[in-house]
Amino acid sequence: MKRVLSFSLFAIACIIICSCKSKNGQIPSTSTAETPTGTAATVLEFYKVFCTDWDGQSKTDSILLKYCTKELRDVVMDALTTDAYDFVTNGVPGIDTKSLSVVKRNEKYVVSFEYAKWPVSDEPGKDSIYVMVNKENKISYLIRPSDNYRIPGVYSSKSPLLYYYEHQYVDLGLSVNWATSNIGSRSVDPQWPGDLFAWGETVTRDHFDKNYYLAPIQDHYYEGKLSLLEQDDDAAAALWGKDWRLPTKEEFQELIDKCKWEWTRENYSYWGYKVTGPNGNSIFLPAGGMKRRNESINREHGLYYWTASCKFDDPEREPKAWQFLSTSDEPDKSKNRYMIMTLVPLSIQSGRSIRPVTDKPYIPISDIGLNKKELRLEIGEDFVLTASFFPKGATPRNLYWHSGNSAVAHIDTNGKVTAVSDGKCTITAVCGELKKECQVTVVMPKDFVPVEPKVTTVFEFGKEVNKAYIDDLQEFDNSLELKEVFRTHIGNKTKGFDITFSDFTDEAWSDDPGEFCMITIETAGQQYRFKNSDWVTDYRFDDKYYLCYPMGKSRYLLFLKGFDYGCCPGVLTVLAIDETGARVVYNKESNLNEINIEPFSMTFEEWYAESVSRYKTNYSNAYNLFVEDDALKMKKVELLRE
Repeated sequence: MKRVLSFSLFAIACIIICSCKSKNGQIPSTSTAETPTGTAATVLEFYKVFCTDWDGQSKTDSILLKYCTKELRDVVMDALTTDAYDFVTNGVPGIDTKSLSVVKRNEKYVVSFEYAKWPVSDEPGKDSIYVMVNKENKISYLIRPSDNYRIPGVYSSKSPLLYYYEHQYVDLGLSVNWATSNIGSRSVDPQWPGDLFAWGETVTRDHFDKNYYLAPIQDHYYEGKLSLLEQDDDAAAALWGKDWRLPTKEEFQELIDKCKWEWTRENYSYWGYKVTGPNGNSIFLPAGGMKRRNESINREHGLYYWTASCKFDDPEREPKAWQFLSTSDEPDKSKNRYMIMTLVPLSIQSGRSIRPVTDKPYIPISDIGLNKKELRLEIGEDFVLTASFFPKGATPRNLYWHSGNSAVAHIDTNGKVTAVSDGKCTITAVCGELKKECQVTVVMPKDFVPVEPKVTTVFEFGKEVNKAYIDDLQEFDNSLELKEVFRTHIGNKTKGFDITFSDFTDEAWSDDPGEFCMITIETAGQQYRFKNSDWVTDYRFDDKYYLCYPMGKSRYLLFLKGFDYGCCPGVLTVLAIDETGARVVYNKESNLNEINIEPFSMTFEEWYAESVSRYKTNYSNAYNLFVEDDALKMKKVELLRE
């Protein structure tokens, strides 16, 4: 319940904040510009429709089909069911559709608009949102400039995607190579069950209510001469291209017989099977259930996948197609699961998932290379990094860029590195398990007149804590009677102290990740306990709750990241630990952007800061938290956005 209330309060705060943004900090209205044409006109038309009332399911479907990629349509439809499509309008109400305008800036289409301020004001509020369009002229994703949040997707500034390949496949050591996702799965979440299809149809739908799926033009199947789906009727070939197809009954049986199947949800959004081939490679088959007419069946635990194989050899009898089926009759659906191939009468109105296969050879990427291992730039300069895959002709995979400190050097989705301020950082190219780094040094030009940022000492061992950077971290109360959900013990990871984390909740919210997290630190024979709202696992902290940084002999700084959902901020907490004890030295709501290990620094933005520039940071208060001379220090910085 706390999470729901927090998010509701956050949404209200967003409206208030948007209303209170400084006039100088907004993108000027471009309503007087010329009427856009081409793709810009398409983007504008989509937004005009979105800022008016929908008048039924058919209009919704037609608009989304016309303008959006499948991944964005999924997100939009999910949002419409909860009447919460503020991500399209940047979280502001009452948009004046006459004020909508679109201009192309670099690779983005910038949609600017005006809205009625709250409280009521004579001057309208002004805001904008970035729209990215793919080669098929479909809107693929959006970026909210207010927080740089990408929809669908993740923070683009944290892990900008340079090369994106929508349909990927893997060699399992079998006769064919299997796709890594179902047809219709979200590119941002390949484990999504995807769309459901009738056998022999190439268009997905929500209702399966015809007597037979096969249209009259497909009557040649009834002659009994065909045992496999033809390419024109194969959804994989129609939607993904001629290199893809549905697997045959025999190929699915090979997957059953030669692979290890593990029912799991670990690291995945949905229940399903991790299927590991003879060579150790694996894919994930999510449990998407099926649909009969318009009723979902076994959505959480049933796997129903079409094959290309059919049985039409007796026209007097029921035509059938082969499916892969896995479910369980037990209350615990992880118990006594079975995997079988079974015939499905096609007169039963139903839809099932499709996992494509390909006969293309799989050539694994053995290494990636960069055109520069070291880079020296002056402030304001830029350089384009390029990546290469080895061996030549290797099967493409997604490649991501990451800047260890975007306050020093920013990298965009095109691999362009821009020098922001003097210092050092690491730019990393990531492709699966492979990584390549470029060490970037940024220096001041000779004629550069810098504005020296003010450096504040937040904490120094042996001196008093700066109280200005601490707020509302609570000590744990032993008298609280709460249910412990799980306990993670970090034993002797550092010399001199042990750390224990505990998450708590109550019986009514047993599925909640935790009403709060408590940390216990034992050092020098003493025990110190702290609690904070929703300290959580964060991938930047190596899937732990914390990052521990040594400050010399028996001195450590312990960094903890608070709850972060979408663009909601978390609390960044720093504890100092030495022989004298453990104490809080920093505790603020912050949007944490990056962590740079060598040299150590954290880049973050203060929550509720005002927008000041559409070209640089969208927050007036962006900072680096760094370690220098046995002290924790902080300085104000500027950030670039994509």
